[in-house]
Amino acid sequence: MFKKKKMNIKRDMFVKKKKSNNFVSRKMEELYQNIEFLNKVNYNLNINEIKIILVILSIAGIFLGILLKNMYISIAMLIIFPLYYLEYLNFTKNQVAIRIEKQIIKYSELIKNSYLANHDIRRAIKENMNRFAEPIKSLFEEFIREVEIYNYYPKEAILNMNKKIETPSLKKLTEQLALCEEDRRFDNSLQATTMLLNDRKSFLTMWEYKSKNMIQIFITTIALMNVLILLMLFGYGDIGKTFMKHFLFKPLLAIFLVMQSLLLLKMLKKVNSINI
Repeated sequence: MFKKKKMNIKRDMFVKKKKSNNFVSRKMEELYQNIEFLNKVNYNLNINEIKIILVILSIAGIFLGILLKNMYISIAMLIIFPLYYLEYLNFTKNQVAIRIEKQIIKYSELIKNSYLANHDIRRAIKENMNRFAEPIKSLFEEFIREVEIYNYYPKEAILNMNKKIETPSLKKLTEQLALCEEDRRFDNSLQATTMLLNDRKSFLTMWEYKSKNMIQIFITTIALMNVLILLMLFGYGDIGKTFMKHFLFKPLLAIFLVMQSLLLLKMLKKVNSINI
């Protein structure tokens, strides 16, 4: 006789998972998102290699404390050095995303002008292909292949682009081009979309300048402050030497470095807070 089959229904299929509030889990999720995005634009990052780098940085933090003969610094830098690297990856991802956004906005104007002249999206893109730079050039080349070789509908191939590299400007452009492909009455709204994108480009350019200026001012201020402290320690002869021999000197030095590190991480987080 036939055996009665048991239905394999998982609870996860119906119950929405809650996002973890754990700091490590959030950082790992952010790391995976950054790797996924950067690999789409040919960075070729590997999670195992990054984990090795994080371990090496932790060891480097321990050795820094050993060189300075300060156990407190070893403990602090064991954690802070890897956090620096994770924030650096986040910063790199945001800078690449801004560059791609500005590329898309620039090319949207070219595509719009060609499209309004010939009312053919595929032709409008092909006419400007030699002006495109990577990674956007490869993205549009794939669109042409999907339409001409694999016989995708132009609208389907256009919307596929948005799935390959997810940025707000590309989403707006692809959705608008898909509407134009479906109905030419949306031609006027294409012009309005490119105007909005140009406003976004102005904002991104201003944000880039402000963020780089913020980083430069912060690093310069920290460097000057450290130089002044060193001059005070070594410029007062015996007073400085006596203070450095005091049992509170090593923990105070570690706290001082930790505070600087946390302020730098907070500043980088602020710079990376822009929603690309």
